[in-house]
Amino acid sequence: TATIAIGLGGTGKDAIKRLKKEVYQRIAPDNAGETVAQYSHIKCPSIDTDDGDLWNKEDFIGIDYNTEFFSIKGDTTIFTDPKKAAMRAGKAYAKWLNCSNISLQSTRGAGGVRQIGRFFLNEKSAALMNKLDQVFTAAVTESEPKNQTKSDSENQTSSDSKNQTKNEVNFHIMTGLGGGTGSGIILDV
Repeated sequence: TATIAIGLGGTGKDAIKRLKKEVYQRIAPDNAGETVAQYSHIKCPSIDTDDGDLWNKEDFIGIDYNTEFFSIKGDTTIFTDPKKAAMRAGKAYAKWLNCSNISLQSTRGAGGVRQIGRFFLNEKSAALMNKLDQVFTAAVTESEPKNQTKSDSENQTSSDSKNQTKNEVNFHIMTGLGGGTGSGIILDV
């Protein structure tokens, strides 16, 4: 059984780091004895508008920017430049994105504004879907039994509970509901 735990926003990133710490302490890695533990059946992508705080320095546990992090940060001038705000007319998000009522309070993340988080997700949704598809495929492919032959898989019956879990994937989505990114994208993800 594969497991995919997705962290959304800053709270989701923190939850993923805590989860990874518990996994490292409680579950034997696939590559016992190696310096860096590998868990092919557990994937922990994080999606956020802020790439800060990816590592807990005291625990040496973190989120790898290149393989586990997906940034949805985008151009914030749509919220401050009237000419760019006018470009959103005709877009799907024009019905719910009200640029005139949004004031950016921070240069990091979505600044606690759900509309900003949701806007950034909409702008990068196709790329995010591709990334999540890759994560799903890797989790399922890498969690399949390695020594099974084609004839073995053809002889499996649905009543055999051990084999039923072969292609199961458990999804866990972790986020907070008080910020801008996680709470702004939870329903769309």
